[in-house]
Order: sequence, then C-alpha cells, then structure tokens
Amino acid sequence: MEEQFFKQATDRLSSGGIYELRNFLNPSQITILEYANYAMAFPFWTENRFNATHFKQLTNQEFSSSNHFIWKLEKGLLSFDELVSKWSDGEPYSSHISSFFLNNIQRYNESQKKILTEKGIFNENTIFKNDLEKGIIPFNTFHQYQSNAPKNSLIQEFIRKQMVHKLTQFEELKYYYDYKVISDREIELYCTENGIQSPIPKQQTEIEIPSSLWTNPIVMENRTDLVLIGNSLAGKTMILASFLKCCESKGNLNFNTSNSNGTLYGNILTNAISKGRLITVTPPENFLTIALDFRINVSIQLLLRTRQMMVNAPVNLIELPGEAFKNSFSALNEDGIPVNIREAVYNNNKNPKVYIFTIPVDEQDFNCHF
Repeated sequence: MEEQFFKQATDRLSSGGIYELRNFLNPSQITILEYANYAMAFPFWTENRFNATHFKQLTNQEFSSSNHFIWKLEKGLLSFDELVSKWSDGEPYSSHISSFFLNNIQRYNESQKKILTEKGIFNENTIFKNDLEKGIIPFNTFHQYQSNAPKNSLIQEFIRKQMVHKLTQFEELKYYYDYKVISDREIELYCTENGIQSPIPKQQTEIEIPSSLWTNPIVMENRTDLVLIGNSLAGKTMILASFLKCCESKGNLNFNTSNSNGTLYGNILTNAISKGRLITVTPPENFLTIALDFRINVSIQLLLRTRQMMVNAPVNLIELPGEAFKNSFSALNEDGIPVNIREAVYNNNKNPKVYIFTIPVDEQDFNCHF
C-alpha cells in the first residue's frame, strides 16, 4: 500500500466510518486488518495518532507485536539490518526470519551472506529444517540421518508436526515402521485415531477376543469397582491379565459366574499369560467387566485376643478402552462421556471406585479435566 492511497482511505474512515473505509478498500482487495497493520507499521502516515487502542477498535483484535512483526516480514517491509538485529531476540521471530532469508537468498550479496553465516542465522541445520518443510528432503531418506543427532531431532519434530495435522499417509507410516524412524506405539496410535490401516503386521501370537463377549457388559452392584484406564496401547489388558494370573497362583482367583462373559474373558487372559501370548487391542467403543469374589484373611480384635477371620471382598474389574478414556476424562461435562460408559460406570452405579491409571513412561497425550 502506498502512502497516498492510505491517506485517501483514512479520509474515508474519518468522513464515513468503517463502512466507507471497507467500500473504499474492497476493489483493491485490502482488508481492514491490513489497513490497521499499515497504520501501525508507518506511524508517520498518521502523525503518530494511531495506536494499539485504535487497532482493536477497528479490527476487534488485540494488537500483538509478534504477529505484527511476522506480518511486516511477509510484506517485505523490514530491512536486512532490522531482521539480523531482531533474529537474536529468539522465538517467535528466529525461525520465521531464518526461513525468510533462506527463501530469499538470491536477494543478498556475498557480504550479507557472510553476516548471516557468522550470526548463525544460516547453518547446516536451519537449511536442513527448511528443506524438510519444503519437501526437498523426501521422507524415504530419513533413515540416513538417524546417526546424526541434530538432524534426527529435526526429523522427529517434523514428523510429529505432520502427524498432529493428520498429513501422514500409509506409505510414510510403513517406511517409519520398516526403518524404525519413530516408535511402533506412535504409529499404532496415529492409525487408531485416524482410521488408517496400520503398517505393523499383527503378530500370530496375539489372541483375539470373541466379539460376543463385548455385548451388554454387567457391572454388578454392591462391589468395589477397580477401573483400569489409560490411552490406547498403554498395556491395560496385559496388566489386568498379569493381575489375574497372580491371583490364580495364590489360589485366590474366584470368578463370580453371574457375570459369565467376564468369567470367560478372565479365563482367556490367564491362559494368554500362561502361554506367553498377547491380547489384541480393546475395541474403542466397548468395555468389559470381570466380577471377582476375593477371600481375605483379616484380624478382628476381641476383648482378650485377636481372631483371624476370612471375609468376602467382592470387586468388579473394569477395563476402559483407550478411546473411552480419552472421551471420558477429557470431557468438560457429562455429555462428552460415551453413553455406555456413563450409564454403566458413573450415573447408575453407586459402587465405590478405585481408578488405576496406566501411563507409559513416554506418554505425551495426557490432558484431563477434573
């Protein structure tokens, strides 16, 4: 925008308000926000009469010096010396400035390029990061940089950013699995959350749970509910299987057969541990309960002596799938909790609760609202 055009637009604003200003700017495809940014960028155009308060009144947005700087950078309104000076301020400026210099390298002479190198604005890693983002370095070459710690770190950062924005496709995931570029767990989570076929082949040792067991889970009343929760692939099922196997080894595994599906499920889990086999992932929309009747030896203090007595300790073991965990414990209110979980575990169930969180050591997706 030229100064003369800006002053004409300002005259329209003074005489007719925002409506007249917008009508004047529209043919040039300049927005009110751009006009306000130009006013902040060139204070002498308005004789320093335009400030952050006017900016908000005009745009309904708070003025941000960092956003304004990036806007000026994109418009090419900053000199070489200004950019070099600002780069040393760090983020959120440095990465934008580095990318700007890299994208416009042809503008600068050898003396300026030398300054960029000496200042550290240009180095091997900044060029590498820029090439990653432009796709100059293809994903199927990432394994070549695994022994180079700085470049490997930049690749990991790039991959996760792509996955957050759901831009990663099956062929990339297969490559990451084949060359162990990222962990199998990250790949499985991404595939589960985005409905993509996993490139990780199913192990023949995995045991499939019959689908009939997932129908109409029973949460029995007058028991303590032990609720095992955590994200997908956190290992909840195998922890539950190990717990049952431990009870079995101590002779204290007493299934309540009123919950027949739970009893069958418990037997499958203990057999899996005995055979050293894994269990397939729990379906995201379902959960299953196991009713156990523990016999516990407790000490009762009488008047002159202590008496040992066996008592019944009834529990429901409830395993929530990873998706149900995320939906339930990140929900801001009850409506965000799946109906089957809400009805069976929360609203209509007055049993005491013990929650067992299963969180892997590298867990990065754990954000609950309590």
